[in-house]
Amino acid sequence: MKGTGQKPNAEQPGDDGRIELRLYVTDKTPRCLAAYDNLVRICEEHAEMQCKITVIDLLKNPSLARSEQITAIPTLVCETRGGRKKIVGTLADGKVVAAGLGLAAKAGWEPAPA
Repeated sequence: MKGTGQKPNAEQPGDDGRIELRLYVTDKTPRCLAAYDNLVRICEEHAEMQCKITVIDLLKNPSLARSEQITAIPTLVCETRGGRKKIVGTLADGKVVAAGLGLAAKAGWEPAPA
């Protein structure tokens, strides 16, 4: 996916009403694939509005690691009015990630059994 060049803002959605998230990965490693799958699930289960996920492969764009201050992979980044939010790892705990991003669970949503 290609970025829009605009910074995402979870508290103030873009003009199209979407939350914009950037997921920094290195190729299709198991941890990076798990992070992407978990992020899609989190957005489906928690986001009241649609999420736009931009995946950035740092093997193809290594200079972004320094400019975006990415020190671990996978890393999820979301810019908000309150600042920049970064979450590192596979995003396996959906409730923690959703809370960190300020996403409320959709009405009627029930977590899947563990």
